[in-house]
Amino acid sequence: MPNEMTSSALTEAPDSILVAGSRRGESRIFQVLAERYQAKIFSVALHITRNREDAEDVVQQSFQKAFIHLHAFEGKSSFSTWLTRIVTNEAFMTLRRNRALTAASLDHVRSDHRTELPVQISDPSASPELAYAE
Repeated sequence: MPNEMTSSALTEAPDSILVAGSRRGESRIFQVLAERYQAKIFSVALHITRNREDAEDVVQQSFQKAFIHLHAFEGKSSFSTWLTRIVTNEAFMTLRRNRALTAASLDHVRSDHRTELPVQISDPSASPELAYAE
């Protein structure tokens, strides 16, 4: 593959050519792969996370991981399948992280005494039960 491919030649090139160029560290070629699959993997990430911001983060992390670990891509499946698996794993990891951040101990909830309701009613005559007791 020549060093200087035109933009139209890059956008029409098969994934295998783009993967080979990206493995040589040509980030411009990897950018073409990213643009090719961005909508698809965003859709997958959004479907799993159900949150636009988390899905955007998942997409960014997935492309970063794919670029860093491209040497590990063996070509036994399509690049699209490999990338989709990365996105799926990242999305589920994001869900796990978010679940851990939102989990709260009951001890923490009960320690805030300002939010507790009073145990006794201060004015018994204001009780609706006493009004009908006669």
